[in-house]
Amino acid sequence: YNSSKGCFSSYGLCAFENLRYVDNLVIDLPATIMTSLMLSRSHGVSLRFAPTVSRSQNLHGCHRLFHSTKTLPTTTTTTSLPKPPPSSSSSSSSSKTPFLTYAGAATLYTLTIFSIGYDRGRTDHEKRQNHVFPSGSPRTCCSSPGTTDPLPLLRDLRTALRDVDEHCTVLTPSSDPYEMDKYCRGARLGHGTASAIIQPTSLTSAVTALRTVLRHDCVVIPQGANTGLTGGSTPRGGGSGHSSSSSDDDPSPQKHRDAVIISTRHLQKILPVDDGCKVLCAAGVGIGTLSQHVSQKFDRESHSILGSTFLNPSVAAGVAYGSGGTQLRYGPAFTNRALYARVGGDGRTVEVVNTLGIKGLEGEDVLERLDKLLKEEEGKEVGLESAAGAGLASDVSYRYKVCDCESADVARYNADTSGCDANRSEGKVLILATVNDTFEKPSRSRSYWVSCSDLETALALRKDVVLNNPDDLPKSCEYMDRDAFDVVDRSGRIAAAIIANLGMTHWLIRSMWDWKLYVEGLPLPYADVALDKLMHWFNYAVFPPLNPTLMRMGRDMDHHLMITVGDYGDTKTMDNFDERLRQFVRDKNSSDDPRHPPKIQLYDCTPADTSKITAFRFVAATAFRTYCVGSNLQGISVDYALPKNDGRAPSLLDGGGGGPKAAATTTTTTTATNTDTPAYAKRMRYSHFGCNVVHEDLAYPPGVNVHDEKMNLKKVVERECRGRLPAEHGHGMEYEGSEEAKARWRRMDPANVMNPGIGGLSAARDYK
Repeated sequence: YNSSKGCFSSYGLCAFENLRYVDNLVIDLPATIMTSLMLSRSHGVSLRFAPTVSRSQNLHGCHRLFHSTKTLPTTTTTTSLPKPPPSSSSSSSSSKTPFLTYAGAATLYTLTIFSIGYDRGRTDHEKRQNHVFPSGSPRTCCSSPGTTDPLPLLRDLRTALRDVDEHCTVLTPSSDPYEMDKYCRGARLGHGTASAIIQPTSLTSAVTALRTVLRHDCVVIPQGANTGLTGGSTPRGGGSGHSSSSSDDDPSPQKHRDAVIISTRHLQKILPVDDGCKVLCAAGVGIGTLSQHVSQKFDRESHSILGSTFLNPSVAAGVAYGSGGTQLRYGPAFTNRALYARVGGDGRTVEVVNTLGIKGLEGEDVLERLDKLLKEEEGKEVGLESAAGAGLASDVSYRYKVCDCESADVARYNADTSGCDANRSEGKVLILATVNDTFEKPSRSRSYWVSCSDLETALALRKDVVLNNPDDLPKSCEYMDRDAFDVVDRSGRIAAAIIANLGMTHWLIRSMWDWKLYVEGLPLPYADVALDKLMHWFNYAVFPPLNPTLMRMGRDMDHHLMITVGDYGDTKTMDNFDERLRQFVRDKNSSDDPRHPPKIQLYDCTPADTSKITAFRFVAATAFRTYCVGSNLQGISVDYALPKNDGRAPSLLDGGGGGPKAAATTTTTTTATNTDTPAYAKRMRYSHFGCNVVHEDLAYPPGVNVHDEKMNLKKVVERECRGRLPAEHGHGMEYEGSEEAKARWRRMDPANVMNPGIGGLSAARDYK
């Protein structure tokens, strides 16, 4: 009822199920903004949004699971606004005429332009369907629309969780489609729909929710912070894109099995183990959060730092995908100490597996006891101790393995089948908690920027200086080629400046990223590219991300290393490394001809330089998408590991890698495959150089079949370079798993109800 108008109005009615306190939510709203809040009508009770209460607050208030199931019938009212009163004087009416005329003309003009722009946008959108940016949507399993009625599922969840987790929330398509889209859209790849998104706040409720969902014949997709790059943690729906999955051409029985996401974002507690030498992390703890926690509490370092640390991906996801990151001394994320849920062969039975190795956390009631510890009051110290015979909480042999530069094996890759089932499980089990090692901080550290004229010189430096011996390993050794440097400078200045000034783990960066994903998911023309276009256009409004000396070195040389070294304990790692490095530079630059240009340049970085260099390297993937969108190019991204005794770039069919020739659509011929292919416009290669793990991004002109280009690159890496892929982003929907990895996943999940379709597996029930 609109008291100011004296009548009832038809305001945009929306309906939700399972409401309580309905009278607190049915609040009058001015008719001038109601049309923007029209939502689809579904089961349940109708309500109106209040202007003083945020949309999300209303939705969360509506969607608690354990409240009264009382509903009200959906009603419809009619609009009956009173006519405006007659003018008090003809003079006042005539004085308003010019204003109303201009306002009306301006409104008509605006609506006309908007209509033309919208129509043009739809036309352009149709034309862009075959234009592939560095993102996409695989075409396997968990399709939309779903076939499961969410109401029986929600009722069962309410009943099962009523006494277990009063703070658990569930999102459905009828509640907030835009909020759901944040969970259903991948950071680079993958976009679909889900019947529900469950957000437990305890380990017990997570397992209870898993059992309940399986009774409704839904598949389950475990999800952490949703920062994956291969589409392995999001539902797979319609859309364009390519997947290496063997089910791409199947009619796929998975289309009749709806997906439910179990998000672990609210499982955020950390407990110290063995006086902080290890930590027990609930599944939702982010690697940025963990890094800050162990640094402040115990003056130690966490196990891994990734290029996406500013997005705070979860520790459990790192274990599940075998992510590596920059920490050369610690190796990829790995632990044999975990708590996880595994589904039996009938697709309904759930077994909780406990390999945590913690005193007092044994037995069948481990979930209840651990939940109690995780809910202890803030600030209360909980001392946990490792049990005798507990397993490893990191890959302690990695430093010796990576220094074997004569070996033809790779240092690390995602199809590694070693370790307990939690390692590289890729969603085939639901990880609840992990125990991870922490590491001593260096007493002092130093960073270098090293630029080389050719890749052979850089590879020699890696072998003779960086990987000289396991005891003098640097903390990190990152690499960028000239194209990567140019792309970040051209399209990544804004992102680099934000990270360099706020820091890698600032909460505002994650909020900005979520907002970007929200805008890209809006059903409006150009919404998916608008922000990247703006970042590309206004890139040069920001100062260069590096100091003038480093910018000059970046443009003079083609291969760049960013190395950080530290002293640990009584070792003299820094001094030994510095001596080797400077001797290497002297030897390479020695020449009898003074006109001969130096093959290597060295710069000692200040602490301020180090933070800017780190940001510059870590925004490479983000800058690549912005560059492709801003330059109207297509893009593909691949990560792979090369043998430790090699490191040369795979031979591709290219026309140059920059400049007019590369931008042309002419074709060249390669000796690698004997086929013709268009030239690429940019070939970015950046890597964890010490580990020989490479991220390669290639930009192509419109019209090129980028899927074929990606398949060609993968074949060259595996067959000619003897490399392995993927190396650290996980298989997801992008890569075909090895036969050993597939057999391991089938053993973990014999009914194929957990994240079906990954790594080229069938998406059908029981893999049939």
